[in-house]
Amino acid sequence: QLDDKSLAIVAYEEILESAFDEKTAEAVAKLYAATERWGDLISLYERELGIDATTAHRRAHLHYSLGKVHEEKLGEIERAFDEYQAALKQELQHAPTVAAVEALLEAKVQPARAAEMLEKVYLARLDWEKVIYALRARLVVSEEAEERRDILSRLAKIQEEQTEDFKGALDSVASLLAEGVTDESTWHELERVAQV
Repeated sequence: QLDDKSLAIVAYEEILESAFDEKTAEAVAKLYAATERWGDLISLYERELGIDATTAHRRAHLHYSLGKVHEEKLGEIERAFDEYQAALKQELQHAPTVAAVEALLEAKVQPARAAEMLEKVYLARLDWEKVIYALRARLVVSEEAEERRDILSRLAKIQEEQTEDFKGALDSVASLLAEGVTDESTWHELERVAQV
């Protein structure tokens, strides 16, 4: 009522000292954000993560919230990715986290890491078009020959077996051949897919 955020924070903190409760934590979290006390907000989230009774869904949300603070308020992209990864480990289909990582991939912020994280999400959904999208995003930035070959092989297999895009599969195998023109197994695969 008095719009005294500082005193309100002190009062909430005293409550949390005696016993941690989610409702109070959410109230003080809003005040920390409103007053840009990012360090205190991070500490609050980490404290709740340290409580054994915190559910997997709540942990996913807390890691996501930590990720948003590190990404948008502190500009710490590596830490943000670490938190988003931790959120998806708790709950693979955590919608806000998936959306946050998709936005990073769209903005080409560490696209290889973002695509690798999303690939697991899409695989679990059996969303083959998005799996293909994630694999292609990884391929664009991959410089390791072995990794590129692995991505192209998986891409061709998904295109042939899951989406029945035989032309796309042929193109992927042809790209695979370009990675190692003397590989006999790739030549055989190219002939097989061409016949299909």
